[in-house]
Amino acid sequence: MTDHPLHPLLARQRAAFVSLAFTSVATNLLALTLPLYMLGVFANVLTSRSADTLAMLTVGAVLALLLQGALEAMRARLLARTGITIDAQLAPSVLDATLRHAAGSAGRSAQPLRDAAEVRALLTGPAVFDLFDAPFVPLYLLVIFLLHPLLGMVALIGALVLVAIALLNERIARKPIAEALDASRRAQARGDEFARHADAIAAMGMIPAALRRWQSMHAHALARLARGTDITATSRSLARFVRMLLQVALYGVGAWLYLDNRLMVGAIVAASVLTTRALAPLEGMIASWRNSVAAWQAYRRLGALLGSTRGRPDTASTRLGIPRGRLDLDQVIVPAPQGNRILLRGISFGLEPGECLGIVGPSGAGKTTLARTIVGLIEPRAGKVRLDGFELAAWDRDALGRHVGYLPQDVQLLHGTVHENIARLETGDAEALSRAAELAGLRELVAALPRGFDTPIGEDGEQLSAGQRQHVGLARALYGEPRLVVLDEPDAHLDGAGEAALARAIGALRRMGVTLVIVTHRPALLQQADKLLVLRNGSVERYGPRAQLIGAIGTMPPARAPSPTPAITTPRAAHAATEEPSR
Repeated sequence: MTDHPLHPLLARQRAAFVSLAFTSVATNLLALTLPLYMLGVFANVLTSRSADTLAMLTVGAVLALLLQGALEAMRARLLARTGITIDAQLAPSVLDATLRHAAGSAGRSAQPLRDAAEVRALLTGPAVFDLFDAPFVPLYLLVIFLLHPLLGMVALIGALVLVAIALLNERIARKPIAEALDASRRAQARGDEFARHADAIAAMGMIPAALRRWQSMHAHALARLARGTDITATSRSLARFVRMLLQVALYGVGAWLYLDNRLMVGAIVAASVLTTRALAPLEGMIASWRNSVAAWQAYRRLGALLGSTRGRPDTASTRLGIPRGRLDLDQVIVPAPQGNRILLRGISFGLEPGECLGIVGPSGAGKTTLARTIVGLIEPRAGKVRLDGFELAAWDRDALGRHVGYLPQDVQLLHGTVHENIARLETGDAEALSRAAELAGLRELVAALPRGFDTPIGEDGEQLSAGQRQHVGLARALYGEPRLVVLDEPDAHLDGAGEAALARAIGALRRMGVTLVIVTHRPALLQQADKLLVLRNGSVERYGPRAQLIGAIGTMPPARAPSPTPAITTPRAAHAATEEPSR
């Protein structure tokens, strides 16, 4: 674990942890104030009956306790600030890695952000204080031994019993607690999934079935949690019993030694206080074991996420400037995320800047997978995807993204205004915004909104109609000066006016020299393509200039007329058809 990605982040807080260690040393040394005060009172004040000695001891003890309280508060504030600093540095990296890892994959969850919060909660919680205080247990035991060896032996036996309970608790409870936490996360993920698809679930009477499925997963999580919690609760109760029994043993042995004139009363009280202080960290570790296991699992998951190279820009990537738009695919092979099925088999083609490629094929042919591979969301297992002769990995992905327009099947709008969504969450150039809206045929739609471009659209664009969301997504793809634009079913949800605006936008982009890749079933859009590529079962069935390809597969039908080929459907059928994104 020496190469854990979080180690450099924690190393930068070395000074803070050193300060915590020093304050812990001072705090634990000052914790001897109370037992020493008791010894002084019983040994000196009660025997000498000196009020001056009592006053001096009391003033000294009060000052020491005030200093201890100030150091405790300082330690707590320092630990809280350290946790906040770590979270402030960690959370952006976690979100960045989460977004890059989720792009192009089926795993899209905000769990890593919850993991970061879990780690921060551990670093700012009482478990850390127990960790810093545990090394001082031998010091307290040594002081008890100095009071009397027999009292020290009783305290040592009690401490060893608590250590044994803690180790046994770790050994027995670790697996069921870890399983319970995993099962609980899976149940939470399914609950989130059901909430995202609540419309379809409620409309088709799927709520009882969804509830049964979630209850089954939740019940499994609760069963594992109950076992782990029972073990931890039993260990905690046993530890409390041992601590109480130890107090009884200390007082009993101390009283016996007092009756034998071998010990003072003050030493008995001091030994009891020191024993409580010595055993507190051990008992606290047992009580916080579940939270510690959860934080450790979160720490490991964050290490795997941050250590993954998926979606992360290659260290050799450079800013290659503004691309011209020449696109080449050479024998690209893409497997399914799980299993041995191949989604794309040896795809090869080339486009010059300003050319337009129409991709057609039946559902499940791999059209969406190909579109996502072209924009770099999916990394092929074999073959090359090149832009201007350079592999996509050679480009700085964030810099390149400003020159790439992508409209996925599910438009994926973000919480914010129309302006923010079109301008890709940037402040936005007014001229570029106006130009993108004009190209996408969005001006009239925006004019009808209550606040125009500043109209909030809600989560996932819920305040907009499907057609409006499609227009906003298209405008976002055309924003700025893209040199490569990939449109996946851009005519979905569009009416006749929207389709006409889309056709005008495609024509304008071609005149601007933008390289276009369009996944569609609509003959009207295919009429504007320079080349056609027909996919079937992940392989290229036909590829070439549109005129030649039409001659090979049959005459291209006019817009809104039935198609004689299975790869090109009627507009109504294409409008109703959907394609799984990973296919």
